[in-house]
Amino acid sequence: NCDWSSDVCSSDLAVLEPFRPTPGSPLHVSASAPLLALLERIAEETGDQRRAEYEAGAIAAYDELNDSRGAGLLRLNVGLSAANEGRWDDAMAHYNIAETCLERVGHSVGAALVANNKAELLIDQGQFELARPLLERALRIFRASCYALGVAIVTSGASRIELRCGRLPLANEMLTDALDQFTELGAQPYVLDTMARQVECMIVGCEAERALELLADLTSDPAEIPPLLAAFCARMEACAYAQLGLTERALSEIRRAVVLAGGSSPFEKAAAVYTGRRIAEAGGFADPFPDVDVQALAVRLGVIAFPELPIRRLEEGPALPSSMVVPRKPKQAR
Repeated sequence: NCDWSSDVCSSDLAVLEPFRPTPGSPLHVSASAPLLALLERIAEETGDQRRAEYEAGAIAAYDELNDSRGAGLLRLNVGLSAANEGRWDDAMAHYNIAETCLERVGHSVGAALVANNKAELLIDQGQFELARPLLERALRIFRASCYALGVAIVTSGASRIELRCGRLPLANEMLTDALDQFTELGAQPYVLDTMARQVECMIVGCEAERALELLADLTSDPAEIPPLLAAFCARMEACAYAQLGLTERALSEIRRAVVLAGGSSPFEKAAAVYTGRRIAEAGGFADPFPDVDVQALAVRLGVIAFPELPIRRLEEGPALPSSMVVPRKPKQAR
């Protein structure tokens, strides 16, 4: 029942930091391990620079305790931190350790959460056939465990594969089911994320006006939207304006997406730059990001393809697998 809003987290960090174990501290390792894990999570939410320090301390403490359950759940969280920071190799390494630890103690739901997170990375990399069995396994476990939130999370994630494989109606159906479940559970962050994925479906279906309407509802309270989701929404908005022929406005939004992604989300930044170049090329404009090497970012993240969302009305229908291409250097604008 934690409140993970940034202002509350900052207050919690100030309260808990004085209790952080130091060399010679009387605090027993069995107490310091969960404390350091909590500090790591709070630091992740607030962007505190001490996050890596807390992470290392917590990993060492759980290893000393030989606590597989605690170590597994910690690695799950720090893997997510690494994924959000664009350190995908590190994320996968943490996830693999987490999976081993949690399976060792029979924590099937935790292991299924790891499988889901691994699948999310693989989807972003464009490796759908590797992601699909992980999601299917996680879904079986969540259903058997009656873990409704997990079922909804996997359903929403799996819709991304269906969308990118050209099955737009099925993707829409899955997102509707997931949104209903998240709403019933009161899981607001997942509600917002799923609405954003519905916007992407509208972009793929060349429904620019509907996409803009849903984006307006989704972003009505900017304080609720984390930077990564805000960057994604700005990229979708850029595609919508491009479809409406408003190229300059589209490029303005794609620049905002890049700023929002900043250094915290290399994948979203790369996707925005790639989309911006396609919009500029189609509209006869110069490359808006001449100093960004998208190919290098893609190689670093292991991305084999970015989805080419339709940016013109004549590009009707869902993006098919053939539209998933390795990033290319744009032509010079005439």
